[in-house]
Amino acid sequence: MNPRTIQWQSAVTGVLLILLAVIADPRIAGWMALAAILAALYLNATYAYALGERGRPDRRRHGDRLIAAYSGVALVLPLGVACAFRVTGHDPAPAIWWFTSGEVTALLTGLAMMFAIIFLSSLVDWYYIRPRIDGVVWDPPCRSSREDRWKRVTRRWYLHRGIASLSYSAYALLVSLIIMLMLVRRDEDVAGIIGGVSGIATVLLIVVGDHWAQVRSVARFILSPAFYLGDDLSYDGYRRRGRGFVLHVSVPLVKLVPLDNVGLPTTDIEFVERKNSELEDGELNSQEACACDGGCTKLNEECAADEPRLDRRARWLVLW
Repeated sequence: MNPRTIQWQSAVTGVLLILLAVIADPRIAGWMALAAILAALYLNATYAYALGERGRPDRRRHGDRLIAAYSGVALVLPLGVACAFRVTGHDPAPAIWWFTSGEVTALLTGLAMMFAIIFLSSLVDWYYIRPRIDGVVWDPPCRSSREDRWKRVTRRWYLHRGIASLSYSAYALLVSLIIMLMLVRRDEDVAGIIGGVSGIATVLLIVVGDHWAQVRSVARFILSPAFYLGDDLSYDGYRRRGRGFVLHVSVPLVKLVPLDNVGLPTTDIEFVERKNSELEDGELNSQEACACDGGCTKLNEECAADEPRLDRRARWLVLW
């Protein structure tokens, strides 16, 4: 996850929460923004605690400032708008076009919640995952391969990605159902055109089905990971075989940096992606990596372990 991706997520989340406050229900928008702010502050505080007095590379400092600004756009600004409308007694309860106020509120609430989950998921990556795999708060995985802490981080990353994927998939289905019911109430012939509730649910399940299909494999890796971040992993499955450095884990894919016969990164491919189910069904051999001998940026271009550190001081929050 990088600031550029979080930028558009914050913009969409902020716009939806403000729309919810302005044209639907400022109370829902306010409470939703407040809950997300508290979650974001908690993530930031745990990052500050893990960082301690180590200082940050300049690239990371710049990213932290951007993420704090994006959080303000996505969450603090909508909270201010919602509070302002509540103080002034604003109670829109609109009926837009032929849709009732309840339908508009339900639709905006579902959309805002879905993108708030996506945004908070990205904050988990930025404040918990990235500082660890990039070597900001401790040695990167290629220099501390097979240590127990990477088992913990791997399990938490899988857990976080699993919950996030299931949550926004469920909200996507809910939003689609709301839209379907809104259209059907307006014109029953629409049900025949798009196949009714079952039709739209089927289309969405096809889109998110690959995530749901990986749930069993991900659940197993959460309970007992077959490999950790930073491992030199050899895999022999029914479709593919190879050797790679475990760079990222997620739902539904694992990113591996291809390694040669002696465990060093190859130069022709940046990384390959393998489904969790493929790895679970294959024969795995995980060992300590030596791929960092040529520098951690050969494995992870975002690795900052060797960059000069600035601003070495303890703090409660990292906002700039």
